Amino acid sequence: MQYNLSEQSYVEVAIQRLKDHEPPEGYHLAFSGGKDSICCYHLCVLSGVKFTPRYSMTTIDPVEVTRFIREEYPNVIWDKPHYKGHRTNFYELVSIKGLPNRQVRWCCDALKETNGDKGSTVVLGVRWAESAKREGRPVYGSHRGKHFLNPIVDWSDNDVWNFIHSNNLAYPSVYDTGSKRVGCILCPLACRKKRIVDYLKYPAHVAAIEKAVTKFLENRPDSSLYTWGSNAHEIVYYWVYESPIESGKGACMQHILSNIDESEDTS
Repeated sequence: MQYNLSEQSYVEVAIQRLKDHEPPEGYHLAFSGGKDSICCYHLCVLSGVKFTPRYSMTTIDPVEVTRFIREEYPNVIWDKPHYKGHRTNFYELVSIKGLPNRQVRWCCDALKETNGDKGSTVVLGVRWAESAKREGRPVYGSHRGKHFLNPIVDWSDNDVWNFIHSNNLAYPSVYDTGSKRVGCILCPLACRKKRIVDYLKYPAHVAAIEKAVTKFLENRPDSSLYTWGSNAHEIVYYWVYESPIESGKGACMQHILSNIDESEDTS
């Protein structure tokens, strides 16, 4: 395909970063299907560096995203999650570990932050503009025996979308329905409004989580989750809404959503 590089110095800088840090064995590109990883994928192509795109299969990503990856990027390798030596998924882990939250985010460690082997160089679409917690991330750094390159770390949201639109790149449909970012369904790091939207939009996932919580509680009759409700349905509702299920009965859902601050997102 032909790329549009006219008057885009930020693109040239990102390409140069990829060239400067290219390891002999090539990059491990962490590909999520989101707008930032789409940019990183095509920047790798433009730079001519060797890279292998890999998707960490969380098992709780929106179907719109997983379908997009399969259809638009069939060369991406899908890395399936494992726990203690065997295949697993988010729901099985909930039945073992309980519900993740902002303080105990076991889901990120188990399902997402598994990119690359020790010694490898991982390309990420991390950007300073995404959140306060990501401000100050370096262009290149090392952690736990791996190297990480953030070639678009200083790109704005406009830079990302300008690159996508000017090159006619496809992207997941969730962006056209209001989502600003691609991420796991019901992610505890997302703002409450986003979690409520997910709760209403993906009932099958909610039912699977409730089933997993029920299994978790069977072996933990003294679990602190019971402070949120008397059963899995009430507990998962509280986990999402941050209020007891009784307080939501009869309330206008549009009113609830319109009065929630989206700036709560801390991911």
